[in-house]
Amino acid sequence: MRDYKFVFWDWYGVICHTGMWSCNNEDINNYKTYIKELFQNRTLLLRWMRGTESTHALLSNKYGKMTASKLLELAFEGWDEILDFALVDKIQKRSKHVKHVIITDNFDIFDDFITSCKIKNRFYSVFNSATYGKLKLDKPSLFEIAMQSLGLKSFSNCLLLDDSLENCSKFEELGGCSKTIGKVQF
Repeated sequence: MRDYKFVFWDWYGVICHTGMWSCNNEDINNYKTYIKELFQNRTLLLRWMRGTESTHALLSNKYGKMTASKLLELAFEGWDEILDFALVDKIQKRSKHVKHVIITDNFDIFDDFITSCKIKNRFYSVFNSATYGKLKLDKPSLFEIAMQSLGLKSFSNCLLLDDSLENCSKFEELGGCSKTIGKVQF
């Protein structure tokens, strides 16, 4: 593996291959139709991932505050058992001097989720679109926010692992190397 300073990890499609609402809990199954409707509304989805919509508010408006809180609690249960960190562990073990960063177009509850599942402490930093108000392909992009925050002038000596060719292209435009997850070989 090349001598990278940072490895940036996409969440969905790279570290996690299932949605947060995919857990098989009977209590959540009753609400999956509404959650699917939320995901099908592209405009709402983009606002949600930019942090201008709150997961708790979306659920509270439909089901009430107590139910929304319980749903979020249930969504977090058992996730630490189904995440596959084999690739992360393998790369982190081979490159102890490299700083590993999650960069994700995700929702406000992602930060709570990775903290509650003790995932956050496995990474040097986390850049979530909902926290920063920008997606990876926005102008300026979440990538550019990460670059500035980490004190980098470009992403030279940085690697992005992502399942989106568009995200990989944007990262390369900013000087980095990328691998789409389907083609990663270590």
